[in-house]
Amino acid sequence: MKRYLDISQPGIRASLCMAGATFFLLGGYEFIRSSSTSLFIAAYGKSAVPVATLFMPLAVVSFLYIYGILLGRFGAKWTLVATTLGSGSLILAGFGLHRAGFKIASAMLYILREAYVVLIVEQYWSYINSKVSVEHARKLNGPICGISSLGAIAGGMTTAACVGRLGTESLLLFAAFACIPAAFFSVLAFKIGGNPRGQNDHAQPVGHIGKANWRDVVGLSLMRREPILAWILTIVLTTQMVAAMTDFAFQGSLADAIPDTDTRTAYLGSFFARLNMVALVLQFVGAPILLSWMRYDWLNLVIPMVQVGTCTWAVLEPSLMSTGAAFMTFKAIDYSLFRAAKEILYIPLSFDARYRSKELIDVFGYRFGKGGASLAVTAAAAQGVVFTAGRYAVLALGGVFVWLALVIPAIGLLRRHHRDHK
Repeated sequence: MKRYLDISQPGIRASLCMAGATFFLLGGYEFIRSSSTSLFIAAYGKSAVPVATLFMPLAVVSFLYIYGILLGRFGAKWTLVATTLGSGSLILAGFGLHRAGFKIASAMLYILREAYVVLIVEQYWSYINSKVSVEHARKLNGPICGISSLGAIAGGMTTAACVGRLGTESLLLFAAFACIPAAFFSVLAFKIGGNPRGQNDHAQPVGHIGKANWRDVVGLSLMRREPILAWILTIVLTTQMVAAMTDFAFQGSLADAIPDTDTRTAYLGSFFARLNMVALVLQFVGAPILLSWMRYDWLNLVIPMVQVGTCTWAVLEPSLMSTGAAFMTFKAIDYSLFRAAKEILYIPLSFDARYRSKELIDVFGYRFGKGGASLAVTAAAAQGVVFTAGRYAVLALGGVFVWLALVIPAIGLLRRHHRDHK
């Protein structure tokens, strides 16, 4: 292990602590992901899933702006602690409201689960990108994703094992309390590694020079100065359209095949556990190997080409198995190869690019991509268009071809970015 990575370095040890924080956060996320999905479908029906997804960007914008203010006022460490424990408190509130009989609580939890987890995870990665070199990241990013997936696997398996005895609603408590050890490991990482590179030692209030307007607060202004940031945002928006369509296809097939709420929750727990096991292999084995010998531009071509195959199967033979395979393939690659490679692009950039623009891209971009896709589906449904699993699969396949069309012209940009920041 020491030959592979020198874990005596504070930056690497701090990054591994952040991986521990992600273990608990994603373990908790599996509880709320499966339970909130099942509760929402039970309350509103499967046809309401695209409508709920439509509201996710609004929640994310609110989270991002609050995050930007906290970051300027309190710095990276306490902003991470506040958003982690605050999210746990919101989940507890949602649990209380649902238990009290408020139907809207299931919708709130469904939207919250997509906003809080990505906001916190991206802060973990912003810190890691501040502490490791590109050379170390090629070896370390995959295993960090793998440690995260171990938490998600544990959460999924526990969900499947416990839902029959505890019930779907009670799993929300697991998600809320998982935020406590996540916050602890975050603080430990800062204790070992110190503040992220580029952050001033003293917190700066919002309104200081360079942070006087909302564009600076959320990192939008940097998009014009760093072309690679605008390209990453475009790719994220496109890939999340694919994610949304494969998700809708899978959820529709699932609701038709398994109508019982607890049985569906148990299936989802097992499904996401299997998904994370596939991702685990890619994270610990696939990512370190591929990132060591394959250029990032070529890897960006390979990933969507794999998705072409699974989406084509779902188009030709729409079923729970085929749509599940398309969704699982996308997510497994997204959690491993795509994530590990994408994070390397942020390492040479400034503090604001890593902590503000990155959050805008990887928090808002991820959720806006899904929300925009949901808006299109909702508008079409209002005009009488009937969406089946097969039709969602067709839209997903179209999105993959757009993804490919964006990657091919950007090969030169990726090479220049690598050369300029080498």
